Amino acid sequence: ASGLSYAYAVEALKWLGLEGKVSLLKVGTTHPIPEGLVKKLLTSVEEVLVIEELEPFVELHVKAVAGEEGIRVKIHGKDLIPLIGELSTRHAVTAIAKLAGVEPPVDFAALDKASSEVAPMLPFRPPIMCPGCPHRASFYAIKVAAQRVAKSYGEGVEPIYPGDIGCYTLAFQQPLETVDSCICMGGSIGIANGLAHVVNAPIIPCLGDSTFFHAGIPPLINAVYNKAKITVVVLDNITTAMTGFQPHPGTGVTAMGDPTTRLMPEDVAKGCGVGFVEVVDPYDVKRAIDVMTRALRYEGPAVVVMRRLCALEALREKRRKGEKVVPYVIDQEKCKKCDVCIKMFACPSIVKSGDTYTIDPITCVGCGVCAQICPYKAIVPAEG
Repeated sequence: ASGLSYAYAVEALKWLGLEGKVSLLKVGTTHPIPEGLVKKLLTSVEEVLVIEELEPFVELHVKAVAGEEGIRVKIHGKDLIPLIGELSTRHAVTAIAKLAGVEPPVDFAALDKASSEVAPMLPFRPPIMCPGCPHRASFYAIKVAAQRVAKSYGEGVEPIYPGDIGCYTLAFQQPLETVDSCICMGGSIGIANGLAHVVNAPIIPCLGDSTFFHAGIPPLINAVYNKAKITVVVLDNITTAMTGFQPHPGTGVTAMGDPTTRLMPEDVAKGCGVGFVEVVDPYDVKRAIDVMTRALRYEGPAVVVMRRLCALEALREKRRKGEKVVPYVIDQEKCKKCDVCIKMFACPSIVKSGDTYTIDPITCVGCGVCAQICPYKAIVPAEG
């Protein structure tokens, strides 16, 4: 086993009480595979189990070594470990127990049965963007502008939203529905490049600031070079939020915490030859829609940087400074129960119970975006 699969193997052996009773080889480098260590293991046992996630990469190499050296040993892998889905300690325990002829310490079948019985009773709660997340405001503005511009393309034309890897991928869900694909980092602009030459519709690839620096620049250059009419949106929350708030070239801080030159996505875009480049705060909904509308109507590749600090980071900063967070409330006399806040924006802090709409004061971060989209001005700060 290697990497996280090794950790699962170690834990599985502990569960089964087989520590020290079976040989365990940790493969430090899967390519090139350490043939000497593999041969030593293969010649000392009768059966081998390769534990790895997804494709049988290590398994095939181990079998190749056995074949080339003429080592007659039974090698298991994807006959016992799933080819698809996420690997876990459970899978390792089940596979090892079967080979070792021992009973697993947990009745997984009973757990599955209990889970299937309880699951229908639980409320459906998919993963969501945080309250106050600037990406939600960005996608709201993007969708409004894209649908507006799409009408000029002809009847029935729908905008296309190539997506990317990050928190913002959650925008594929209702009601935003502004992520149509998600393949790899930088894939949003790459897919948009191809679509621009075969589809006549607004094409809006969206990716985060860290993803832009990681894999978005080469396809952006390609878009400029090949005159692709796409509107690239860089969702700049000034961090790498999805994986733990690591710094990146756009933060001005190195991975060691040292100050460094801060690179700005808009400057990089201009340097790549993009003719339309603008920066906007997604919390300013009206201006964000205006900037997106003009970008979508630009003849050629355009870049819009939606910049606003991640809501979690902003909340931490306020708490460190001792600043008070003022939540918003819904004026029940003004509220017309039009459902715009629910069906078009869907911030998790806005709660609908029967015919009553309220805002959870605990989770609301006071961003005020919902107040801007309410057509009846029924959402106001709790104070002042």
